[in-house]
Amino acid sequence: MKKLLLTLVILTFILPETVTAVPKQLVPQSQPQIKTANQPHGPAVKKPVAKKRHKKRRYVAAPKESLKVESIPLVSRIPVEAVDALAKSDLEETIRVLRPEPPSSRLLHIMSSAQNIAKYEKGGKAPRIDRLQFYQNLGISYHNLFLFLQRHQIINETFYKSALKFYKKAERSPAISVKYDIALLKAAIIASHGNTEKARELFNKVDVSIIEDDYNSMEYLATYYAAMGDIDNAVEVLDKAHALNPERMSIWVAIGDDFQTIENDSRYKSLITGWKK
Repeated sequence: MKKLLLTLVILTFILPETVTAVPKQLVPQSQPQIKTANQPHGPAVKKPVAKKRHKKRRYVAAPKESLKVESIPLVSRIPVEAVDALAKSDLEETIRVLRPEPPSSRLLHIMSSAQNIAKYEKGGKAPRIDRLQFYQNLGISYHNLFLFLQRHQIINETFYKSALKFYKKAERSPAISVKYDIALLKAAIIASHGNTEKARELFNKVDVSIIEDDYNSMEYLATYYAAMGDIDNAVEVLDKAHALNPERMSIWVAIGDDFQTIENDSRYKSLITGWKK
């Protein structure tokens, strides 16, 4: 019995030192708390989603291959809404109205002129190369729209002044033939505006013999004569222009407005009829 008690006493002192330690990784530890924002009780509240702002679709021209002259008529009706928009110099609205219309060469001619101007007025810059030609073409676009409205008994002073403004920029060209072209274009629109005396002064500075072999120059000269009411010279020069470029001249007299003041004259009608034979 004493031996048993002694054994128990000895074990009491030895066991604490001989027990194997439990590895730390096996000791269950409390997980660290992750700090989160205080969440309200109940269902989560969704934040409002900002609406996306859609940009207004701009006019995009149809592919050039679908606008071939052979595939569309020369002339079609121009909606009165487009005329009203142009009268207000609202080019964007003009393009918007014309865009869904069935295409014709005349409609595309008007829309192209409006596009050229709208693009420039939105902050476009003249190219460094061919800058003077760019100004001339821009002046012609204003000129075309001015004559189109004139056919509808509307005088748009903005288009008139803008055409002269860009013609003036273009006449800085050192080429004498270009200077003569610009002089003829200015004289033509000034005559259309009613100031035939000033138009004649400009025309008298032109040496026609220098430009008579160029189709465009002869067309400008014919436009001047038509604006002045000189039907005989207008018809004669038109025929010369047609001889230089029959296809383009035939199309232009059909879709443009340069010869509206003489188009009902028998001499003009006979000329156009003769071209079709």
